[in-house]
Amino acid sequence: WCKTPPPILSRVFQEISNGMLGYNQAAKVTMVPFPFPFTQMVSLLVVVFVIVSPIVIAQWTGGVYLCSFMSFFVNLGFWGLNEICGELENPFGDDPNDLPLVEIHHEFIEALAETICLRPPRDFHDLVGVVVDPKDSLFSFARPAESAAP
Repeated sequence: WCKTPPPILSRVFQEISNGMLGYNQAAKVTMVPFPFPFTQMVSLLVVVFVIVSPIVIAQWTGGVYLCSFMSFFVNLGFWGLNEICGELENPFGDDPNDLPLVEIHHEFIEALAETICLRPPRDFHDLVGVVVDPKDSLFSFARPAESAAP
């Protein structure tokens, strides 16, 4: 089998470890359920806010047009935040806004396959095209002994 320099091999293991860490973080999101009573309470409070905020804004501004514009945009913002939170509760699935898990998985597998298929060059100067002292290069492979000229 080929010999890989230790810094490159440790980097490969580090990237595989980062992949497993990301997988475990994603698994944590799906396995820990969001409290249903909290979700229902937030939805109820948003509905109460939608009903009460136009009354408060009308008392505060005193104008009909300013009150209607402000209450519409404030309520739209709070309702939108509630919907965004609902999407963030479960980011994995088949909805249009969910994460493309199959594509992410295939890209990760392709990256692993490329890592397995990579072979270091025989000589560092073959890769760069210039002659480099092997002691100064990252890849220190032994060159075959040259025959002595007569």
